Amino acid sequence: MSVHARRCEGCGGPLPEAPATATTITCQFCGVVHEISITRPIPAPAAPRPAAPRYERSGSIWPILILFGILLLMFILGVLAFQRLHPTLVKIDAMNRNAGRTPIAGGTVSIAELAKLSERGYRQIIAPPPPFTGWTGFDPVAGVSWARIFANSWSPDARLTRIDLALVAADGTADLTTDATDRQEVVGYRFSSPSRIADYERIADREANAAVPYELLIRIAGKQVGVYVHSGRPPNEPLPPTLDSLPLREIMTHAHQSGRFPDRPFYTGFLIYQQRIGWTWTFASLSGRDNIPIVRAKDAAVYPWK
Repeated sequence: MSVHARRCEGCGGPLPEAPATATTITCQFCGVVHEISITRPIPAPAAPRPAAPRYERSGSIWPILILFGILLLMFILGVLAFQRLHPTLVKIDAMNRNAGRTPIAGGTVSIAELAKLSERGYRQIIAPPPPFTGWTGFDPVAGVSWARIFANSWSPDARLTRIDLALVAADGTADLTTDATDRQEVVGYRFSSPSRIADYERIADREANAAVPYELLIRIAGKQVGVYVHSGRPPNEPLPPTLDSLPLREIMTHAHQSGRFPDRPFYTGFLIYQQRIGWTWTFASLSGRDNIPIVRAKDAAVYPWK
């Protein structure tokens, strides 16, 4: 007996079993006679492949994500709380926030070194007290000549462009022994150098990112004088002329006599030059609740001018 199923070469149907001694097989469907030695066995059907096991989820992934988010939030809050409570980190944070605004400890320079000072950040200079008044009873306008000593050491052609007052009494005087507040000075001056601005214009014709140290900022508080050299691109506007202003003592006296200037114990303010008006003072009370008119520096006239 044949051990393999065979197919008909004519119709493809299965051939019957043949005796062991037979040499031919006849197809019962189409009658084609086949020699047993050349018939093709029917291939056995392939065994079925076992299906891959299926894994079913036991639940939603959202609880895991929510738990991870809660742990991350707790970690962030813990870090922030540590930074607030650790004294060393508090000091470092204060230094970072005040960098470039307050005098640097150990960064004292002499007046002779100002000409070469170009780095950013306030530096304390070795400065004598203001003449005549000392550190108390200081008149910011009369003190321009004292501040100009530092400015001219930085650049001989330095020209005043602005005065800032963080705290000035009603009589027009400032106490320079007062420690720096959030405004970081009691009295501040700004000077610009025409020659250094001209250097910028020449450099800018050759370099796309030209920058020069063209401005010196002076801030005075707590018997200390801090200086800051501002480098970069100068403003595209002419520098103001030489200061034309009465002493601040006289300005405050005349302003109060006008009847349009509110009487407050202290003020903040600044002096700038305005085209067609000249040098003018703008004041504000410490609370900021008063609408104080500007005052012309050369004659203490209160706006509107009369």
